[in-house]
Amino acid sequence: MQQNQIINQLVYGAKFLVSHRKSKGDCLVFLCPQETRLMRFVSLTKDESYCIDLTQIVQIGESTEKIRLKLSNGDYVKVYKGANAQLHQAFEFLVESALEQEKLLNDRKQVYSLALKLMHKSDDNMNSKLSLQEFIFLLGELQIELPEKKILQIFKQYAVQEEINADNIYQILESFSRKDEIYDAYIRYCSIPVKQQDKNESKLMLAADIEQFFLIEQGQKYNPQQQSYNFYEFCNIIMNDNNTLFLPTPLDLNYPITNYLINSSHNTYVEANQLTGVASTKAYIDAFQFGCKCVELDCWDGENGQPVVTHGHTLMSKVQFRDVINAVKDYGFCLDSYPIILSFEMHCSVKQQDIIADILVEILGKSIYIIDDYNRPQFPTLKEMLGKVMIKNKENSHYLEGKITKITEITQLSKSMTQAFQLVRQEEEEMQKTFTKSQQVEDGNKYSKKLLDLTSLFGMKLDFERTFIWGITSISEGSILKLRDQKNPLIREYLRHGFLRVYPKGFRFDSSNYSPCPSWEVGAQMVALNTQTKDFHVFINHGRFLNSNYVLKKDDKKTLNFEITIISAQNLKWEELKKNQEQVVDPYIKVRICGHHEDEKNAEKWRTQTIQDNGFHPVFNYKCNIKLLHPNDAILYFQAWSYSILGDSLLGQYSLPVSNIRKGYRISHMVIAKY
Repeated sequence: MQQNQIINQLVYGAKFLVSHRKSKGDCLVFLCPQETRLMRFVSLTKDESYCIDLTQIVQIGESTEKIRLKLSNGDYVKVYKGANAQLHQAFEFLVESALEQEKLLNDRKQVYSLALKLMHKSDDNMNSKLSLQEFIFLLGELQIELPEKKILQIFKQYAVQEEINADNIYQILESFSRKDEIYDAYIRYCSIPVKQQDKNESKLMLAADIEQFFLIEQGQKYNPQQQSYNFYEFCNIIMNDNNTLFLPTPLDLNYPITNYLINSSHNTYVEANQLTGVASTKAYIDAFQFGCKCVELDCWDGENGQPVVTHGHTLMSKVQFRDVINAVKDYGFCLDSYPIILSFEMHCSVKQQDIIADILVEILGKSIYIIDDYNRPQFPTLKEMLGKVMIKNKENSHYLEGKITKITEITQLSKSMTQAFQLVRQEEEEMQKTFTKSQQVEDGNKYSKKLLDLTSLFGMKLDFERTFIWGITSISEGSILKLRDQKNPLIREYLRHGFLRVYPKGFRFDSSNYSPCPSWEVGAQMVALNTQTKDFHVFINHGRFLNSNYVLKKDDKKTLNFEITIISAQNLKWEELKKNQEQVVDPYIKVRICGHHEDEKNAEKWRTQTIQDNGFHPVFNYKCNIKLLHPNDAILYFQAWSYSILGDSLLGQYSLPVSNIRKGYRISHMVIAKY
C-alpha cells in the first residue's frame, strides 16, 4: 500500500490493533477533524477513547510487526502494522505536519494554540463544543483546582445551550494565563502611556521600544516584525522557543581530542539491570540518540563462530556483534559527526577476534581510525577526527614492541604526583586479582593482529609516567576520588595529553550511577555512566553535554557572581496521566549547583514557596544569588516538585552549563522526571 493511501486512512479513519498501557485491542484511529495535532483512538471493543498529541511524540520505533510511539511523558502507544508496511513513514509525516502547525500557531498566539488543542482533546463526542463534564476534564488537564461553585459560574458565563466553544475556551485560558508578573517589564519600555482600561489589548510598545528592551534587558539585538505590540504579543515573544535560557555556543575543534570531555556510556548493551536484563541493539540506538559518543561492547564467543555482546557469567540475553556494529553505522553519527569510541571488553578467542576485525572493516570501512604514527607526541585534533570511529582494546606488549621506536616525553611529573598515581594503581591492581581467568589478558603471542591493527586506544595499567599516547587507563569511581583529593594541578595537565576512563563500581548490579562531577573536576575524558538508567546523575550528565557531546576542558581564571529570579511556571503536571484528573499539584521549584566540590559545598539550597492547587500558572518571584569559584565546571539545575505530607513528587527538571546561560527574561522547558 502506498504511503499516501495510509496517510489518507489515518486522516479519515482506519482500524488497527493498538496496545496502550495495559489495554490491547482493535481501535479506530483517525486525526481529530478540527485539530490535526491530535490523533484519536476509539476502542471497538470497549466504551473508551483517548487522544494522542502528535507534537509530543519524541520517537517512532519499528519492528517487523508494529511501530512504537514514545511520548514525551515516557508513555508508549504500540500500533500493529498488519499489511501497512509504510505505517512508520506515514506517522513521521503526520508528526512533522503537526509540529509545523504548532510552531505556526504558537508564533501567532500561544494561548489560542493551547485552547484549540485542549478543546478537541476534551471533546469526547467530537461536536467541537464542550459540555460541563468535558469542561471539568479540561480543567484537570490544566492542573487547576477550583471550587465547584466557581466552575459552574465560569461555565454559565460563557455557555450557550449548555455548551461552550473554542472561542470561549480561548477567553477563559486568556484570563487564567495572563502573565501579569512580567507586566512591569513591558510597561517600563512603552513609549505610549496607558490610557485605555484594558491594558492587555492596547498597543503601547513601539518597534523602537522592543528593540531597546532586547538590547538592555536581553543583551541582544531584535528585529521587530510589526510597528507596535500589546501586552499579549509581548508575552508571546518572551514565551517563544527562540527565547530560552540556554544559549548554544560553537565548539572549538582545534585541540587534540584528549582536551575534551566525552559523553560516555557504560555497559551500553544493557536495557535494564546487569544480571538478568536484556542486551539489544535498541540500547545502543537509545544511547546514540541520547548523545553518547563512547559506548561499551563486552565481546564473547558466540555460537556458529559468530561473536556476541553480553554480560558474561550472568543470565543476560545476547546480541550479535554484527548487529551492534550495524547500529553504530546507522545511528552513531545521528546527532553530530564527532568521533565515536568503541570500548571493547574482550573475552573472545583469537579466531572470533579475527571475525570481529572482519565485521568492523566490512561495515565501518574507512571510518575506522588507523594509527599513522605510534610515536606521535599528541592526539589528532577533534576537527581531524570528525566522522571517525576509534577502537579501544586490550594492550599486547608483543604487538606494540614492533611499533614503538622512540620515546617522546609528554610532561614532567612531580614526585608527589607519581606517588598519588601509585596509590590508585595499587588499588586497581588489587581489583584485578579478583577477576576470573576468563577476564584476564591473553598471554604471549595469542592475539589477533587483524584486530590490533584496527585498535587506536590500548587499555593499559595505570602509569602516568607513560609517554605512549595511544594508551588509555580505566579506573573505578572510588579511585577517581583519591586523585581528586590530591589537588595536584599536574594531574589535570597530564590529562590534556593522555586518556582516562572512569566506570561504575562492580556492585551496581541495578545499573545505578555515581556522580560524574569529581571525574570531570580531575579532567577524566570518559566518565562512563549507566545511561539506560535515567536517574539524577544521568540528568546532570545530560546538562553537561547539552551544548555539545564533546566539551572543551577549560581552566577557571575568574570567579562568577550572578542572580536568577524564578518568576513563574506553566503547565506543571503529574507524569501519570490518570493522576492529572484525580489530584492537582502543589508546586515549588528547587535550584541547585553541581560541579566542582568547593562550589557544591558552598552553594545555598534554594527553594521557592509552595503554591497551592495551581500547576497551570504558579507565580513565585524567588531570587537566587549564586557565587561560583569554578564557573566552567558548574551545572545549574532546576527541579519542579509537588508538595505532599506523604512525600513530595518530582514533576520535571532541567539542567544546563552555567557557561551557556544567557541574561534577560528567559524560559526553560522542563523534561519529565524519568526522561
